[in-house]
Amino acid sequence: VREHEPITALQAGEDGLEVVRALLTAAAPVTASGAHLLIEVGVGQAASAAGLAAEHAVWGLIAVYPDLNRIDRVVHLRRI
Repeated sequence: VREHEPITALQAGEDGLEVVRALLTAAAPVTASGAHLLIEVGVGQAASAAGLAAEHAVWGLIAVYPDLNRIDRVVHLRRI
């Protein structure tokens, strides 16, 4: 894995969501109302990522999409 993934994907904090936190914060001021943001997450992280988005008053949860193995994999948000 370390030969194919960016270092930030392997060092994303204790809960693995530091990149998601940074993305939610950085994207908020540069996206227009109604813009969509889709975030791919690791196994077991979708609910936590959706929760982080809920903490930001500018993101609304549209859906969480599973991968082919029925693992929640993509968090779909919309800028309010």
